[in-house]
Amino acid sequence: MAAGKNGFIVHAFHQTRGNKSRICLLGRFEDHSTFAVIDDSIVPHFYIRTSDTEKAKKTIPNDNITFSPSKFFTMDKDECVKISASSVLKLDKLRDILYQKDIRTYEADIKYIDQYLLDKKIHGSVTITGANTKGKHVDSVYINPKIEPSDYNPKLSILSIDIETNPETEEIYAIGIIFKNMWNDISSKEVLFTGPKQSHPDIICFNSEKIMLEYFKKRVNQLNPDIITGWNVITFDIRIIAERFAHLQVPFQIGRSDESSLFFHRSKGRAKGYAGLLLQENPVIEVKGMEAVRRDWTDLAKTFQMKLLSIVFSGCNIDEIKSYIEQIISQLNSGKLDDKLVYIKSLRKPVEAYTKSVPPHVKAAKLLPARFQHGLIRYVWTKLGPEPVARLSSPFDYKHYIEKQLKPIAHAFAFILKTDIATLFSEDIQGLLFD
Repeated sequence: MAAGKNGFIVHAFHQTRGNKSRICLLGRFEDHSTFAVIDDSIVPHFYIRTSDTEKAKKTIPNDNITFSPSKFFTMDKDECVKISASSVLKLDKLRDILYQKDIRTYEADIKYIDQYLLDKKIHGSVTITGANTKGKHVDSVYINPKIEPSDYNPKLSILSIDIETNPETEEIYAIGIIFKNMWNDISSKEVLFTGPKQSHPDIICFNSEKIMLEYFKKRVNQLNPDIITGWNVITFDIRIIAERFAHLQVPFQIGRSDESSLFFHRSKGRAKGYAGLLLQENPVIEVKGMEAVRRDWTDLAKTFQMKLLSIVFSGCNIDEIKSYIEQIISQLNSGKLDDKLVYIKSLRKPVEAYTKSVPPHVKAAKLLPARFQHGLIRYVWTKLGPEPVARLSSPFDYKHYIEKQLKPIAHAFAFILKTDIATLFSEDIQGLLFD
């Protein structure tokens, strides 16, 4: 077997094909070539107490669900059994069924991609060993390779963009591009401009906005950056570019994928993140970007985001989205979504080392016995602030989840629907919290 290659993951997510979910990783090797990994060796799973096994088997449908022994115990020292399913959707449905039957689940709040990265102890840098084939948008594609954590320090390529628009029509009349390869110091800069020819060598002129955007798409894919960045790039530049692509009927295909994409804003934007609808026999929504490995979004946020995307892609209207928001807030207020409100955050140092500022997960960790003040901290937001799941003493603060989880997600869709948050979250809807 060939020696392993060191690389860095720039994009981690999962796909579901038919009834099976698999892990997908995109990145760049130490030799600067690009790679993709497709891995279904670790299937979606969570745990229940072994004592609940028979009750669970009688409750759930026998649909490729696997029960297997595990080495884990609950904090009460109850033995656990592992439940696995072929797809994320199937496992999520199973979790909800068990919840309705008062069967407690463990680690059902951990996203599939997080399970994979945690099990492999991967933080970003990896060593990949195995056979590969040439890819369409990457140099090498690996199927179920041996993949291990690495201490490789990556040098990535970065593309910075900045646009100039007509403030009244939002038509784009200029796009600035600066590209930098960190491993060989190759760089380039261009200004794409709609208008008469200019004498400056870095200015490329176009007869129309549509022709300019088609060139922009081609150029980005030629440069194939690991990171796309810029000032206010998610909330303005990418949003406007996506809207103009749609308006001019230019396929929005940027990156190492064939799928047209919908870019959307998050309150703390990453360099690259988008969602797309795969048009196949069973359409699938995929959310891409390093979004997949963040833990500051709860399962409530994930469910909310996917439902809004589903409404948008199916031909949305504001009334339908408002109706769904009303429904989700009603369920939130009644306690039906309590199992989806868990935050997961890792302690990077001892709790006493946090002196200048104390993040929420550290505040929650301080409420735990000392022997549990390490690793992943699972906590929820209560009327008294963050509290660990294992030591709750106060009711949930549902208003917090609306302000910090639901509204930031809905903000992106307000852009698309050309409305605002006040319209989507009307006083009547928010009043459900106080019914």
